[in-house]
Amino acid sequence: MSNIGKYVTYKGNSYIVVSEGVKQVKINSINHRMLQVNKASVQPMKCKPATVKAYEGADYIVTGARNIFSVDTGKLIKWSEDHGIRKALLANPNPF
Repeated sequence: MSNIGKYVTYKGNSYIVVSEGVKQVKINSINHRMLQVNKASVQPMKCKPATVKAYEGADYIVTGARNIFSVDTGKLIKWSEDHGIRKALLANPNPF
C-alpha cells in the first residue's frame, strides 16, 4: 500500500510523503526542505491523507489546504491561482 500523500512527522515537524522506496521515503512540506529519510524514522499522523490525482500524464498530490506537489519531482508547485492545471486539479474533489 502506498504512503504517497500521507502526512507524517519527522524530528517534530510535519511533512507529506511525496515518494517512497523499499526502505526510504521522500518527504516535503511548504515550510521545510525536501528530505529523503528511513521509513522507520517517520511517524504517521492521524489525519486524512492528501489526494493523489493524475492529469495529462503527470501525477500530483493535492492537499486540503490547496497546495499541490509533483509526484515526479516531489516539489511544491507554485502556480498562480488562475493557472489552468491548478484550476483543473482543484475543481474536481475526486481523483481523475
